[in-house]
Amino acid sequence: MKKLKFVVIGLGEFGTRLARQLFEAGHEVFAIDQDMEKVENVSDFVTHAICLDATDRRALEAQEMEDMDVFIIAISNFEALVTTADVLKSMEVKRIVARSQTNLEYKILRMLGIHETFNPDDEAARNMREQFSHPATRSSLAFGHGYNIVEIDVPNRLVGKQLVDSGLRRTYNLNLVTIKRPSTEDTDASPDKGEKSENGSGADLIPDENFDVLGVPYGDTQIEAGDVLVLFGRSEDVDTFLEDMQ
Repeated sequence: MKKLKFVVIGLGEFGTRLARQLFEAGHEVFAIDQDMEKVENVSDFVTHAICLDATDRRALEAQEMEDMDVFIIAISNFEALVTTADVLKSMEVKRIVARSQTNLEYKILRMLGIHETFNPDDEAARNMREQFSHPATRSSLAFGHGYNIVEIDVPNRLVGKQLVDSGLRRTYNLNLVTIKRPSTEDTDASPDKGEKSENGSGADLIPDENFDVLGVPYGDTQIEAGDVLVLFGRSEDVDTFLEDMQ
């Protein structure tokens, strides 16, 4: 998996979770908010946590982030979001993905030239749909253009197999991002107490105390009982895989 450089602007509940998830997936993550408390809360879970006003072009330029791959604007205040998007456009950054909460906001962003958007409420609804449709699904996060990252309980048919023999890439066109394995540490919670996301926001894409993250898997990585597979691919390919594994 190619390591990318992300900037997440806006550290509300969604932005914080996304920043942590990207970092835990092995990417470099700059997390930005003008609220120092929010910045401090995420500082241990990202590469760099920065307190600044993202609507201030000089403040952004001072961070020298020209080589970052993706800027994700997760600000809930739409006026501040639009201003930030305009600043980033003027800086000619590589890629901008912005939050839109209504159809009007989506249209305004399109007019500004921001063609990649996300709606957390839509993602929550989609996540719940996936969980109801496929009980093995723990959570999902849409990346646009029909692509999702999903967490699933390992199907029995894959237990004991090496990744190279799993057929994930060859048969289903899915990439295994990482594996979450029940923690061997002595904690109060047992491995099978890991809970599915209740709010549909993709929170379980962030490792919890019950699981260890194995990092980037290799062809000889063995899949074990109790594992949670973090997969990336098209929604229809995920559906086909889950149906075949039932």
